[in-house]
Amino acid sequence: MRIITEIAVTRLQAWWFGGRSCILRTPYLCRPPPRHRPRPPRCPSPLISSAPCALFGPFFRRQDTSPPSSIDGSSGYHLDVPLSFPESLLSNTFLAGRELKCCYKASLDGFGAAVFHEKCDFKGPCVIVGKTEKGVKFGAFNPEGYRSTDDYYDSFEPFLFYWEDDDDVGAPVMLRKVGGRGAALFDYARGGPQFGADGLLIGPPLAPVMGGFSGPDTNSGVGSLTEGKSRLGLSYEKRPDGKDSLFGTDSGPPSRQAHERAFTIGSLRIFLWTRSIHH
Repeated sequence: MRIITEIAVTRLQAWWFGGRSCILRTPYLCRPPPRHRPRPPRCPSPLISSAPCALFGPFFRRQDTSPPSSIDGSSGYHLDVPLSFPESLLSNTFLAGRELKCCYKASLDGFGAAVFHEKCDFKGPCVIVGKTEKGVKFGAFNPEGYRSTDDYYDSFEPFLFYWEDDDDVGAPVMLRKVGGRGAALFDYARGGPQFGADGLLIGPPLAPVMGGFSGPDTNSGVGSLTEGKSRLGLSYEKRPDGKDSLFGTDSGPPSRQAHERAFTIGSLRIFLWTRSIHH
């Protein structure tokens, strides 16, 4: 009996003090060996990378068709286009002394009125400079900017201008607002720049706009900025030479609407203050 008691005490001490070899073979007193051995550390491989990758990216990724680096990626300005008018032209305007850059170039961006508003809306006052297919260079200053409001603005500040010489060396001739400050500017979402009811219309909407509502489909009836009209004397001054069109002898026959003189635009650029690049 004594021997049995000593054996039991020895086994109990071995179990109690956590000996490496368990004497008691019962499942309650012996810890079972682990079923799974721990994984060895991973060995880095130059052939396998954990970085995510797109398997079908080259097939479905949209190709970049934008013009080269002359366009600023953050603002879309055409930074390589120089000013095509003297800065003294804006000496009495909000843009006097400010850095101006080209935000819209029709030959690259397109002549549609929709892309014109996409490039120019909500960016403040602007200067419009264009040239007809026959080489007559003209322009206009808009102190209000564009917001596609389908509304008009009253102001004495906007003006038209043109160059008398074909080489564009001399100072342009300015034509001020006449007949009061009413309806000096129109801002149609489906049309391009318009000064007065008939002074200068570039890409007028193809469908009538009534009461600030452009109709159920604003994508239909969008004007093309290759087309324009001009009649001076009612909303803006006539030319000093007495001609009733901003484009002089380049104007075609009177159009059907309000007897404006029709013309075709070969190039058009819009210059804005570059604050949107820095802010």
